[in-house]
Amino acid sequence: MLTLRLQSCGLNITGVTAYTVLQILDDWRYIAMVIDRLQLCLFLAVTITGTASILINAPHIFEFVDQDEIKRQIMGSSDNGAR
Repeated sequence: MLTLRLQSCGLNITGVTAYTVLQILDDWRYIAMVIDRLQLCLFLAVTITGTASILINAPHIFEFVDQDEIKRQIMGSSDNGAR
């Protein structure tokens, strides 16, 4: 409360009205909101693009893997090594 009274006294001395100060504060809030939205859009674009490029460039992500064949190869190589 005391700080608001001191601010209003200082503003009255300089000739700035409280309405002008509130208008300036509202302008800065709007600017901050716009910058915040731009950063959110940039973050989403970078994240989605990065995720998509990693998934598309993965070498075996879309290939069919025959797990039974891989098991046979591993079991066959372990049997050959034991003999």
